[in-house]
Amino acid sequence: MEIDEVWRKIEALAGQQFTQMRGGKFTYSVGGGHVIPDRTNHRIPKSHFREALTRWPVPAQANFRTCVVLPISMRSSLTPA
Repeated sequence: MEIDEVWRKIEALAGQQFTQMRGGKFTYSVGGGHVIPDRTNHRIPKSHFREALTRWPVPAQANFRTCVVLPISMRSSLTPA
């Protein structure tokens, strides 16, 4: 999967509500080449998604977390439907 395809999916899902593993809810917007979650001031650059694709799939979440900052709920965007 290419970054442009993933980014289109991310843009298409912007504004929808996601549920975190512990039950918290969040949405995000996309702007300036970043994903901007509504529950944090942290902006996730498109480059993190690009980097994630070079390492996808990973054998364990722990390994994934050490290389790319990306919420688990957004990782599904990297998995083909």
